[in-house]
Amino acid sequence: MVGLNEASLKGTGGCYLETEIVTESTGLISTMIDYGALGIMVIFLAWQHLQLTKRQREDGRSAQDRSDRVMEKFEAQLNDIHKKYEDREDQLRLRYDTVIADLNLNRDTLKNEIHLGLTSANEKIDSLASKVDEGLSEIRDMKQQDLLRRAHRDAQS
Repeated sequence: MVGLNEASLKGTGGCYLETEIVTESTGLISTMIDYGALGIMVIFLAWQHLQLTKRQREDGRSAQDRSDRVMEKFEAQLNDIHKKYEDREDQLRLRYDTVIADLNLNRDTLKNEIHLGLTSANEKIDSLASKVDEGLSEIRDMKQQDLLRRAHRDAQS
């Protein structure tokens, strides 16, 4: 039979066995046919083993491809979710900034109105204070004149 050992099969993934069988198929097949039904069964089992090995390699590759596609879809979904989250966060931040800017504007407007109101009230108080001072001066003058008239009347009487 074909001289195969483990050392000749290492690292080839079974490809060496397949090549060896194809290369020496004539001699091998004729030898197996000499054994009759048992030899044909051995040929069938070897062929079946090779086919199953091929299929397993292909299935392994297709399973890896499927898992790669699933992983890519999952990563795409994660990226999409992350993008949507960032968009919502940006919208929220924009609304927050708008509200803060509006509140700052309202605060500044109110502050200016209060300042103008206090300035106006101070001016009115100053004006009122000067009028009160004028009135008090006039009252003092009138009181002094009244005292002088009384003193003058008392002096005449």
